[in-house]
Amino acid sequence: MQIVIIANGESLSSAVDLGAERAAAIEPPATLAATSARVIFYGSLDGSNYEIIEDEDSTRFAVTVGTTNATVHPLPPTTFYPFRWIKIQVTTSDEDTAVAQDAAKTFLIGTARFTG
Repeated sequence: MQIVIIANGESLSSAVDLGAERAAAIEPPATLAATSARVIFYGSLDGSNYEIIEDEDSTRFAVTVGTTNATVHPLPPTTFYPFRWIKIQVTTSDEDTAVAQDAAKTFLIGTARFTG
């Protein structure tokens, strides 16, 4: 498991290095500064260059999260396997607007070691 924090006043987290493991689930905090929110993910192969993570259909991968409860959301292994480094961002439900948080928000990233 890794902890990812979005700082007060920010919408995008700093990077987390997953090492030999990969993101397998995300648990958002119990409250977010949005009436309806989605979490989008940025991935990097080298820890320097980040791009929005897309699914197999080249669609931005996002998780709809509740703004008043914490629920664990599984992440598809084939989408997240390539990325050792990730960042997360809170956006509006239509993913058009980043949402700055009104306090530091802690997300938990469940990790798994994939072999193959």
